[in-house]
Amino acid sequence: MRGNLNLAPADAIHLALAAQAGVDLFLTYDKRLLGKFVPGIQFVASLDDNVL
Repeated sequence: MRGNLNLAPADAIHLALAAQAGVDLFLTYDKRLLGKFVPGIQFVASLDDNVL
């Protein structure tokens, strides 16, 4: 995942664990993760967005 998405190691681990756990919605303040396609996670959203 890290190489395919150009992620920092910590971000890749965080997203991989979330996908493995079956997380539907990944919330973050990290703008670098927005718009990334991660298998197993429907989408990555910013805490600044109104997602509810």
